[in-house]
Amino acid sequence: MSLIAQFKTEWSNRQNFDSPIVIWGGLLSLGIILWALILMPYLQWRGQQYQQFDQKIKKVSRLQALQEAADEWQQAQQQFQSAEEQMIASLFQQTSYVTAQTALLNLLRKEIKNNSLKLESQRLQESEAEKNIGQKISITLRLKGDLINVLQLIHNLSQHPKLLNIEKLYINKSRQNLMAVTLQVSGFRLTADNTESEE
Repeated sequence: MSLIAQFKTEWSNRQNFDSPIVIWGGLLSLGIILWALILMPYLQWRGQQYQQFDQKIKKVSRLQALQEAADEWQQAQQQFQSAEEQMIASLFQQTSYVTAQTALLNLLRKEIKNNSLKLESQRLQESEAEKNIGQKISITLRLKGDLINVLQLIHNLSQHPKLLNIEKLYINKSRQNLMAVTLQVSGFRLTADNTESEE
């Protein structure tokens, strides 16, 4: 008798194999073996794929954030450079205090003339150091004219491309309904020391 036939005979003689406990135990063992050999490796592989996918998404989002930040930084840098150029242009660039003061005086005379005011006197002030800029240039003026023209002059000086500061302003009514005005106007001269320290 062959070994297979003998095994079949032995198998059929055993009655315990037909019991539900043995059948369910065998099915459970088969399920565990299938789980361990097929399903577990698949789940591990799928988890690794999800992790790699998640890492790639995070990397792409970081790169996008960096790109957006670089664009914003570039815009901010351009705005800063534009503001710096405007600020430097608003300062007097003359090589000496005297020439800068003359430029300020010429600018003020032009504005006074454009607003139909009469210049009665002018007093040039001494140089003052202005932190982070260079020098403050000041001129005190005495004017006469109509109130509307005085107000227009003040408005024009406050809106001027050059950085001008009206430090003192006195307005009195004089004869013939004219206004007597005393004002001190200051401008600023950028010195070589400050341009070098900025660079």
